[in-house]
Amino acid sequence: MRRRAPTTRIYPKVLAVTAAVAVTSACSFKGGAPNVLPIPVVGQAHWKIEPIDMRVYPSTRFVRGPEQGVLEVRIELFDEMGDSVKAVGRIHIELYATRRRDRPSLDRRLYAWEASLLTLEKQLRYYDPITRTYMFPLSLDSLSVARDATMLRVTFVLPDGRRLEAQRSLPDIHTPPPPPPPADNSK
Repeated sequence: MRRRAPTTRIYPKVLAVTAAVAVTSACSFKGGAPNVLPIPVVGQAHWKIEPIDMRVYPSTRFVRGPEQGVLEVRIELFDEMGDSVKAVGRIHIELYATRRRDRPSLDRRLYAWEASLLTLEKQLRYYDPITRTYMFPLSLDSLSVARDATMLRVTFVLPDGRRLEAQRSLPDIHTPPPPPPPADNSK
């Protein structure tokens, strides 16, 4: 019959080795000043995460609200790497009637809306983290405008005065499909 080695002799050694590895590894204490030298900038300023382009998101659409029509406008802003970003500024949205969907030309302004994205409260209200877009539910007097060709034009004004612009032809409002015929259970 073999005797087992006592485990009480092994545990203190394992604990000592583990503590030594943890202490000598790349651990650092909180609150200490980092030993990092500033990176010199030669000939070029630091890159800033700021919008340089914008688009009207494809899911922008007319919807039927409980009492009136709504135009759900989604706006996506992009930095110079092409990634979606948040931004501070003012947004101006206009809806125009157009002659033809295939070749839109702005004929007559139907609606205009203004919104501010200057406060944290407004950012929380309009920004959708799932789609990474700003969503503006805009009230319409009637959905009759959704039956004709329309164009949405959006201008975003940054705090420094730069302007980003985008426009998109909007699809007309779709009536829900008719319900399927009842199943024939007489067989």
